[in-house]
Amino acid sequence: VAPGINNFTPMIVDTGANKVLIDTGLGAAAGPTTGMLLGHMQNAGISPEEIDTIFITHAHPDHIQGLLGEGGLAFPNAQLLIGESEFNFWTSQSEPPPFIANVLVPNKDKFTLLGEGAEIVPGVQTVASYGHTPGHLAVFVDGGEQQLMHFGDAGGHWLLSLLYPEHYLGFD
Repeated sequence: VAPGINNFTPMIVDTGANKVLIDTGLGAAAGPTTGMLLGHMQNAGISPEEIDTIFITHAHPDHIQGLLGEGGLAFPNAQLLIGESEFNFWTSQSEPPPFIANVLVPNKDKFTLLGEGAEIVPGVQTVASYGHTPGHLAVFVDGGEQQLMHFGDAGGHWLLSLLYPEHYLGFD
């Protein structure tokens, strides 16, 4: 990862009935060391067309810019989901930042807006995790005997944020 570039990694949840992509990464917008999601998916035997659902935890560039591919959306068959508070915060600005103006605004009619505790697909739901952004949502995956929590950017560090939840990153 290039210096100064976030190393956030999107996640795919395969429920057996759905292939859900949680966030889409930065895309190729920041240069040659970003935008590797589609290549990694290809290496894993997953085509962009197989992704039927995309959930965006929050609308920072390193989570939404990977929605765009050459000439349009990179995942043509995916239903697009995002938190209602998050979406409204970013799209209601009179001069939205470029990552909103270029990604969310032109595709705003393609998004389904969700609240906290909403079902993304069966077994996958949103969890309120406000703070990093006004409408940030985490994701809870219930696989029966196994469960998983995807924090998005609700935790600044994979270990320290869990051990010391009262501590937070300065920009949060």
